[in-house]
Amino acid sequence: MSDDRRLIEDFLPIQAISAEASREKSVRKGHISTLHLWWARRPLVACRAAVYGALVPASRFIPENGPDNKKQSLGRANAAKFIERLCKYPGNPTVIKEAQRHILEAHAERLTEETGKKVTVEDIEEGRAPRPKVLNMFAGGGAIPLEALRLGCEAYALDLNLVAHIIQLCTLVYPQKYGKPDPNARGMTGLKNVKGETTWGGLANEVRYWGKWVLKKVKAEIGDLYPLIPDPEYRKKKQENGGTGFQPVQLDLYKTRRNLPHWQIGGSTYFVTCRIKGIKLTPEVRTIVLDSCRYFDGERYNPWSAVVMPDHVHMLLQPTEIEKGQWYSLSSILHSIKSFTANKINALMRRTGTVWQDESFDRIVRDEGEFLEKWNYIRNNPVKRQLVNSPEDWIGFYECTGKMPVPPDSSVESIPPGYLMPVAYLWTRTVRCKNPSCGATVPLVKQTWLCKKKGGKKNLGRYVAMAYQEVITGMRRAHAETPSERRQAEEEGRLLRDRMRAAYPFHPALIDIMRERWAAVDTFQRTRGALRFLASCMHSLKKNDGAKALLGPGDVPVKDVDVRVKMLKELGVQNDYDPVITADIDGPNARAKRIDDRMARETPALASVKPATRIATAILLYSFGGLKREGSGSDETLPPGVTENELLAACVGPDLDNITATAVLSELRNTCLYLHYDGVRYCFKKDPNVTKLIEDTEQTVAREDSQARGHGGRRILRSRANSKDRWKSNARCKGKLEENILVRPCRGRPAPHTAHAVFRSAVPRLPGVRASHQRDLRRAGGRIPDRRR
Repeated sequence: MSDDRRLIEDFLPIQAISAEASREKSVRKGHISTLHLWWARRPLVACRAAVYGALVPASRFIPENGPDNKKQSLGRANAAKFIERLCKYPGNPTVIKEAQRHILEAHAERLTEETGKKVTVEDIEEGRAPRPKVLNMFAGGGAIPLEALRLGCEAYALDLNLVAHIIQLCTLVYPQKYGKPDPNARGMTGLKNVKGETTWGGLANEVRYWGKWVLKKVKAEIGDLYPLIPDPEYRKKKQENGGTGFQPVQLDLYKTRRNLPHWQIGGSTYFVTCRIKGIKLTPEVRTIVLDSCRYFDGERYNPWSAVVMPDHVHMLLQPTEIEKGQWYSLSSILHSIKSFTANKINALMRRTGTVWQDESFDRIVRDEGEFLEKWNYIRNNPVKRQLVNSPEDWIGFYECTGKMPVPPDSSVESIPPGYLMPVAYLWTRTVRCKNPSCGATVPLVKQTWLCKKKGGKKNLGRYVAMAYQEVITGMRRAHAETPSERRQAEEEGRLLRDRMRAAYPFHPALIDIMRERWAAVDTFQRTRGALRFLASCMHSLKKNDGAKALLGPGDVPVKDVDVRVKMLKELGVQNDYDPVITADIDGPNARAKRIDDRMARETPALASVKPATRIATAILLYSFGGLKREGSGSDETLPPGVTENELLAACVGPDLDNITATAVLSELRNTCLYLHYDGVRYCFKKDPNVTKLIEDTEQTVAREDSQARGHGGRRILRSRANSKDRWKSNARCKGKLEENILVRPCRGRPAPHTAHAVFRSAVPRLPGVRASHQRDLRRAGGRIPDRRR
């Protein structure tokens, strides 16, 4: 039996194909990925290799001559060379043609074997035999069927998603059906047929034609609302003819701008409005202005219509051509009218000062319909103001009775060098891309959260950001001593306000934790993991009516089982931190809860704030991942944890001041069982701290003491020495005592002193250990230093 294995079953140069697929991702022009952003698009070169390898036998590249023990390796080497040449984007047409030949030859051999009749490649190409068929049941973006078509196969694609189906139609069907010129079909870009009608010039040319047609119509309607944008990559060349005079207008678009945009194109007709400043024009003065508007009639411009109102002037005019390709500029025409009439008006009215407003409004008339509209507007202006009954009765009205001009249809078709024509504006804020390798300025698309206030709805994010800015600025200014430090405090407040408005309804510190710290955890997914975690937090707060104006690191509802499971699962520590949360943060008898209950009794306003739980929850979120060390050239990261300044910046707000937060943090450090502090950072760990060890030892000692009292064995002595504590032994105890323990009563003392006394009680008796060494014992984590006499 012959070896009918396909090439994909034997060997493919995966490394070379992967490298070319990675390079293909950076292609942004001419690639099908630019048609639509499909979420699971496959690289074209990888699909090309898969289709080719599935249809070509592995024996194709095995040389007939040569040693038998090396034929297999030589065949794989030959296949690797060819596939590496084939799988290049966009691909060499010669190599693709050769691959098509390989596929048709393999398919012809299979057809010959199945039908018993000789089938050649020519039979397949001429349609006497079927081509190889490739079916993709989940085609998605259409990469596999597209490469099958490229390699000369019949491709069939299916997908349940309607968007994917439209992508496949535009990628696979329409280019084949309409892509080539067709002299039998009507179109706009092809050659003319015998009837003088233009034929179909191909899909690309037709789409390009109608795209320009739409753009042209849009420019004619709203082009003046989108002034040209200077091209940042274009360097203006110095004009050879300098000076301050008015330059003639060319056939190309010439644009200037002050407070208003001013466009000029040679041969165009303009609708112009000039306004009077501070005075009213009498009939005598209106006659002077109208005569001035008609003074250069037929020489510098053709005034088609004009009306001089008491406070403004409307004109419809067309500048004349100076010489071939050069026209009088609109600015020079208006300057001559305004300067002459200003002198005449001031002399007639015996006044001084400005007559005309500094800038005029002008618009290029696009077509004959707009021309008639402006003409009628000028004609009926005095009548609408109820100054006269007919336009002819108004002193200061003129209209030409000759042939009306039609402006050039391509008035905004050409764009001068150094400018870009915008198609649309995206009115939104922009931010810099967070990816360091990108750094592009992208629009910030976000939802605006609203709340009901007096007088309507207000932007809640704005008010929250301003409230936090005031708190943080005040906190920073309290420690500022110099003017530069106070300015820095103001700048930090403004920076927090801007970041908070951008990240609302989440605190920027919460976003930074996931983006900068949790990203160092291998199991954490930067996008999907963050979205799942934030969605579970919002759902829990809404379900339990615990929603606040802002969700910060300390407001994460870790007591909710769903939130806790999602967070710990994303961080790869599923059940390791449940004892930590139960004992210190949100258990029935948690240390943070004890502090909150006591503070609520002392200060009822803090009952809803729960400062200890907020700070402990924030420390928990900072206890995973690590922050990259600043100034290091490597990927070295700092250990997990948060400094006091960072923690206060993330937790302090309008409802929690800096002093209360600092006091709560100090109390948490002394009472929590799993909170570790190395002198710089606070961090929750799975391992208990010294306080936990002390409490466990106290319980063990109490249990052993109870047993000793019942059996007459070891006994704990209590002493109230006023001076120095002494180690004593009980002579009444039976047998030799292995250790004597001193317990000093701590009635009426605060919790920190109680913990200190319990710690002293748990220290075994050793020669030379003094009571003053207890601080060293605490810092050493329970280890007894060697300080013997």
